[in-house]
Formats: sequence, structure tokens, C-alpha cells
Amino acid sequence: MLGTMASVRQIFKRWMQWAPNQQGWLSYIRFELHYKEIERAQLIFNKFVQCHCKASVWIKYSKFEVKNGETARARTCFERGTKKMIDNGKKVEELLVAFVEYEEQSKEIDKARCIYSFTIDRIEDVIYGKKRFEYEEHRKNPWNYDLRFDYIRLEESMGCKEKTREVYERAIANVPPVEEKRYWQRYIYLWINYAYTK
Repeated sequence: MLGTMASVRQIFKRWMQWAPNQQGWLSYIRFELHYKEIERAQLIFNKFVQCHCKASVWIKYSKFEVKNGETARARTCFERGTKKMIDNGKKVEELLVAFVEYEEQSKEIDKARCIYSFTIDRIEDVIYGKKRFEYEEHRKNPWNYDLRFDYIRLEESMGCKEKTREVYERAIANVPPVEEKRYWQRYIYLWINYAYTK
């Protein structure tokens, strides 16, 4: 209101050193956009995504570039965000879905197809990872052979023979605790199936 843009900018810069929440960064960006300082807003967005490396932030950055007619920069934002999040081990599916939508809107169908295929593979990996985790959690009951069979089928569907053999070996290491036919029947089936995988 007093027209002291330089002072306000200085306050924002100091505030950003404290890595505020997303709203703080967005306020700073809005301030620069109010005065049509697009390049400054781009620089702030660049620092924003470094501070808050989340899919939603990368998507906002990309949409900002699209709104300002910078389609090449928008694509670069999506690519950088995807790489950075994968490198940091973060969930990237939301960003990839937005990237596919962007490419479809840009009429880049081949690129969208490629990203979509990569996204499906990533999602499948996440689902298999969760199922593996669930099966590993149930290892506390070592004589639940039906659960072991389910886990083995999962590994077989993934096509990893080494991992499948490892699950078989862990399962057959758990010999039934009593000598009754009903306990040994599933255990013997494990051995037979294991022999076929060799």
C-alpha cells in the first residue's frame, strides 16, 4: 500500500530462508505476479519446489508455466519433478497422472502414452510392494501354508524366480509341529511345487 516494493520483497526473502509452509511461498509468488514480475515468480517457484518437493507443488509450478505460455518450461517442470521425486523415493504417481493430462492437452499423444505406460508400471510396483509387506507381516504364523502359497503366487506373477525360490525355502523350513496328516498335507504340496520350480 505504501509503494515500498523493495522492502516487502526483502521481508519475503528473509521469510523464505525459514522454509515456511506452502502458503508462505504462494503469497510471495502472488506478490511478484501482482507487479507482473514473471521471471522473479519463476525463480521463487524454483526455490519453492526445492523446499517442498511434493507432487502438488510441482503441478502448481507446471500450471503456472502453462498459464504464462511457457509450454516447454512446463514440460521441463514435470520432467524435473518426476526425476527428483523418484530419486528421493517419494510417491510420484499423482505427478505422472498430471503429466499425462498435460501431454494429452498439448496433443502429444505419443509422449502421453509413454508416460502412461511408465505410470502403470510404477503403480503395479507399489501394489506388489504393499502385498509383499502384508505377507511378510504375517510371517509370525509360520505354519499358515495357504498364506505362503498366496505369497509364492504373487512372486511367480512378478516373474522373479530367485525371490520365488526364497519364499519357498522359507516356507518349507517351517516343518509342521505335530505329526498329523492334516498339518502335513499342505506342507507336502509346498515341497512338490518347490520341486517343479527347480
